[in-house]
Amino acid sequence: MTHALITASGRQLGRPVVATALFVLIALAGCDGGTGDDKDTASVKASWHIEHEGLAGAIISIWGRGVDDVWLAGAARKAAETAESKGPTLMHRDKDGWQTLETGIDTGHLWWVYGNEEDFVWVCGDGGRIGKWMQKDANYVELAAATTATLYGLWGPKDGPVWAVGGHVYPNQGPPVIVRVDGDVATLETALPANIAPGAVFFKVWGRSATDVTVISDQGDVLHWDGKVWTNDVMPGEPRLVTVHGNADERIIVGGLATASIFE
Repeated sequence: MTHALITASGRQLGRPVVATALFVLIALAGCDGGTGDDKDTASVKASWHIEHEGLAGAIISIWGRGVDDVWLAGAARKAAETAESKGPTLMHRDKDGWQTLETGIDTGHLWWVYGNEEDFVWVCGDGGRIGKWMQKDANYVELAAATTATLYGLWGPKDGPVWAVGGHVYPNQGPPVIVRVDGDVATLETALPANIAPGAVFFKVWGRSATDVTVISDQGDVLHWDGKVWTNDVMPGEPRLVTVHGNADERIIVGGLATASIFE
């Protein structure tokens, strides 16, 4: 199986966009190199090109501060000669191009990458893994795990706390999990609402502030943290919810199986 990184350039595209699994699409703006009236953008078309081919692991998550500060995280890489794991994929793009970062982890996948500070980014993944890539020291630091569940999403404001969410993957069983990170200490949240589906998996977390955080699950759970307690509004029909994002005025949740759904 071949994994690739594809980018698009053109004045009409402005910010990184998210894709998953085998292909990651990044919109890199301002690369057309043309001259003339800036107001005339109708003739400027986005052009796609392959940035990398033959990546050793699939890309799952992308996050960035700007076009010259983009982060990718993903699946465990396989050595072509031996098929042995080389650890999860973690890559960074700066003004000099792309670098593959070595975390020292032997196995497992990284499912999410996110930054709320200038000097490091957060990652989370298999086996309750939560870690930080420290940019100044070019070093990976891992927190003591609070769970063995797979953590699929992570978010938090600059002043904390940071939340990581996930659940158990077959054949393992267990309730969905939310991990709270204060500083470098991760603890499992235990005071969750009683109406959460027992076998649910929390996929993603997003918030506006430390007192306005949303977590969604694959069985229609929409949890909210107000800074003191978690509450849960279950969507009618318990749809499979995959990711959540928003702005100051609204939240948008997407999901579905055979039929895609958007909830606003």
